[in-house]
Amino acid sequence: IPWGELLKEAKALTPVLVVIGQKRFDNSHGILAKNLARKVTSNALVIPEQARRSLRTILVPVDFSAYSARALKAAVAINKRLEEPARILALNVYEMPNVSAYMMSKTETEFRRMVEEDRMAAFDAFIATHLSEGEENVEQQLVEKDRPGIAHYVMDYAKEQDVDFIVMGARGHSKVELLLLGSVTESVLAGNKHIPTLVVK
Repeated sequence: IPWGELLKEAKALTPVLVVIGQKRFDNSHGILAKNLARKVTSNALVIPEQARRSLRTILVPVDFSAYSARALKAAVAINKRLEEPARILALNVYEMPNVSAYMMSKTETEFRRMVEEDRMAAFDAFIATHLSEGEENVEQQLVEKDRPGIAHYVMDYAKEQDVDFIVMGARGHSKVELLLLGSVTESVLAGNKHIPTLVVK
């Protein structure tokens, strides 16, 4: 079925979730999955052909936006339904500010520690704000960005931690926002060949 027809069906049925398979060596399916995830107003789950049938570790990339808050809540809700709870990893990729350490009367090590502590405090506040009491059992992880792009950090971390499932936020429901999932989400969908990814809207 052409993807335009699939989109028309998705709009007519107004589903809560659209699920699409992605063939390992078929790039057109990668484009189809990304386009469908971008255009549907519901959540979209992309399942690569070679995906494992296990759910032990869930990765949620977090940028402290409302979109990543929705993704984190969705991951926690999914985890509550599992017989054996999975490990939830909330990952924030951050960039060290371009400020000379000597200008702050700090050594480079002290400055780096200060930035990391500040980032972790923001992470703690984000978790406390968006998750209810008893739902805070989420592992917070920081990765420093030292080259362009963020999606490759997400995928590298996912491979390193043997992640089974990724949950990511999309930009929203307005006509303009629906044209974009967000550059990181788009890039992860384009480059991910093995891990099921849920795009939460």
